[in-house]
Amino acid sequence: MKKGFTLIELLAVIVILAIIALIAVPIVINIISDSKKSSEKESIKLYLDTAQKAVARKQMKTPTFNPSSCDVLESGNLNCGEVEIKIEMKGDIPTYGKIYFSKNKIIVGESLLLHGLYYQVNNGEVSDGTKEKVSGFSSVINQIELVVGNYTGTCEVTNINKLTCGSEEKTIDTDKSITKGIITFTNGKITSYKNVNVDGTYYHKKEGEEENISQHEIYANLVNDTGEQGLSIGDKCTYDVNDTDTFNFYVLSIEGDKANLIMDRNICNDGTVEYTSTNNYCRYKWYSSASNNTYGPTTVMAELYAGTKDWDNVSDILMNYTDENNGTATDMGYTSIITSNGVTTITGKPTTNTSTVGTSAKPLKARLPKESEVTGAGCTTSNGSCPTWLMEYMTYFNISNDKYSMNNNSEAYQNQIYGYWLLSSRPGDSTGVRFVHFYGCVYNRNTTNGYNGARPVITVSTSDLSN
Repeated sequence: MKKGFTLIELLAVIVILAIIALIAVPIVINIISDSKKSSEKESIKLYLDTAQKAVARKQMKTPTFNPSSCDVLESGNLNCGEVEIKIEMKGDIPTYGKIYFSKNKIIVGESLLLHGLYYQVNNGEVSDGTKEKVSGFSSVINQIELVVGNYTGTCEVTNINKLTCGSEEKTIDTDKSITKGIITFTNGKITSYKNVNVDGTYYHKKEGEEENISQHEIYANLVNDTGEQGLSIGDKCTYDVNDTDTFNFYVLSIEGDKANLIMDRNICNDGTVEYTSTNNYCRYKWYSSASNNTYGPTTVMAELYAGTKDWDNVSDILMNYTDENNGTATDMGYTSIITSNGVTTITGKPTTNTSTVGTSAKPLKARLPKESEVTGAGCTTSNGSCPTWLMEYMTYFNISNDKYSMNNNSEAYQNQIYGYWLLSSRPGDSTGVRFVHFYGCVYNRNTTNGYNGARPVITVSTSDLSN
């Protein structure tokens, strides 16, 4: 008589099989995943090899064709300036990205998109795919390391896209403009850098820090020899005011460990910078109903609040401001602007005339510039005295060549951005207040004039600007 398996024996076999499956399944999954990664990396390499040969064939026919970089189109073809190169290959191909050449060879592939992942290529080595594409600064770092080679020491950018490493000068072959910077290497790897200016933006990294090149980080213009912040009035930086909006700012004034930054353009009350006739080119009155500066900038501050209240990455304004034109209690001008518990109160004369801006849940994130701040930057009552960085996106300011343009048919003129209000009233004139005029000066205007806008000033820690 044959005996069958007992229940205990069956359970033991099941447990053993379960343990084997528990061990084997992840291994199999990893093998499949690694195989897929390897396959996609090989597809990237094959694509780059095909692209390099296609560009070489074009160069043979057109010797003057010598691109430093090409964009990858959705079709997989390359856009090299105004020349499109057709890529013919079997298999999967990237549908987005950029490739860089040095001596007719592809040295860097930036954010090559394949099957929903972005791949980076450095000297033939393909990174693992990521869901996020990288900043263009990554390609610059890769190219600098390739050009410098196995070097230990410090290199300085001494000319556009030129590095001096000891007694040797090296050229960075890129379509980006590298104009400043000091970079430290150890065995050919960049360990730190400061004041590296790429296309007008400065980047810094201290020794031992992780690479941090997100385009949404704050980058101020200069750091000093110890790597700490050495801010100057007029330094440009970018600031990610919330999860979706990044704007350019300039250092307007410095107060201890705080820096006050002024935006490079006026803000609309809907949070945009789209100036159209529909929204009256985002122009607002200083005070709406009466030509009397004793009520303070209640109208424009309310519009400024509406446009900036969702700047969740910006610190609350803690304001204790007394009109700078007040020498005595009998002078013209409103009494003060004070922020307490998230609510900003503008108090006029008499003190019963008050207006509040913001709530404890949504406090004020930005203010108007002070007159002392713009005069400290060089603005006077003389036409053209204001520095160009305080005049961007104005009616007569031509941003393409940093000059004041009096061409009334210009695109800037059509936007009708005449200026932006200051906090200050005008002493000795009950209807007058100060603003920055498109003539490039501090000027006076009636409180109910509706031709000026709101240019936000935010306050940040200077330590934040040394990233």
